[in-house]
Amino acid sequence: MKRIDLDFMATRRADLRWRVVAAVLLFAVAVTALQLHERRSRLDAQIAGISARDALLAGENEPQPAAATALPAPASLALQIPWDGLINALNKSTSAGIVVETVTPDVIAGTVLLDGTANDFTALRAYLDALQRHHLNAPALTSETLDEASGKLHFRIEARWPAGAAP
Repeated sequence: MKRIDLDFMATRRADLRWRVVAAVLLFAVAVTALQLHERRSRLDAQIAGISARDALLAGENEPQPAAATALPAPASLALQIPWDGLINALNKSTSAGIVVETVTPDVIAGTVLLDGTANDFTALRAYLDALQRHHLNAPALTSETLDEASGKLHFRIEARWPAGAAP
């Protein structure tokens, strides 16, 4: 019987070459498809811009109804708040030993949150009284913590704004 040499490695190498070629071709097709998609998106945007311009020039573009152009409720409500009154009330209420770090108005709830630090509780109590005198409704201390390292009080005060808002 005649001897036959089988070389399985040669077959595996050939299969590996075809797999590498197929992977490279697949990658090239994917990159080309991505580039075509981006180009199509840019062209669609240009066509939409040209169509809008043509419609405007032809007079086909009618004004939108008021409901479509109205501001969302919080934004339109925020425009009606007398912000200068809030700023003036906060400026008039400043007192020694108080540092207000953040002022967070909530137009929907009709409240304002004040976060800051006080040198001591007496200064904080005087600040709460000053806020009430200067037209903030029912200022309430909602939280306070003592920083033992510095000896300062960190506080949060919530008050109704604008003055006259329902509690």
